[in-house]
Amino acid sequence: MVDAMEHAVYPAHLVQRLHLRHGGPVTIRPVRRDDADLLQALVRSLSPRSRYCRFMHAMNELPPDLLVRFVDIDYRRQMTLIATVVEPAGEMPVGMAQYVAEPGAEGCDSALLVHDDWHRRGLGSLLLDSLALCAGAASYAYIEGDVLADNCAMLEMARSRGFSIRHYAGSSGLMRVRASLGVCVAAGGTAALPLAA
Repeated sequence: MVDAMEHAVYPAHLVQRLHLRHGGPVTIRPVRRDDADLLQALVRSLSPRSRYCRFMHAMNELPPDLLVRFVDIDYRRQMTLIATVVEPAGEMPVGMAQYVAEPGAEGCDSALLVHDDWHRRGLGSLLLDSLALCAGAASYAYIEGDVLADNCAMLEMARSRGFSIRHYAGSSGLMRVRASLGVCVAAGGTAALPLAA
């Protein structure tokens, strides 16, 4: 099997340096293959609750095969964004977001997480908006994902970004969130914004 990264050019134009609503500067960028250690460090540093909300089962770290899938991407059908801040010790990961789509699909499945120490600073919204921009630029019509029904903060954030929310068929503990990706002209080209589905 040929690695996706052998055919993928790193999309440097997607690197964003932003300012948090309640905090300092943050960089949101697509991952590189050499970010595997950063992603693993982020997941290991999360509380058990945060890991469970993201992966929906108990785990202490990313299994090797899943870690590879997060960093060995083509930047179109698979995208992983990492949010980092600069600390005295170097670059520190504080959040990440992913989407993945089946070949020929009109939409993509997404997920994100924010480090516990960085909750309620606006980082989740920035990650979700950035992921939606990437998905729209890749010509997907919608973005969706699963959220635990008791993850009120994530559901409220999704609602505030224009996502519809419905109960997942056959599960009282899971919600499905979804947003259509409308196209707008932004500085530097065409970008997608999540609109009410």
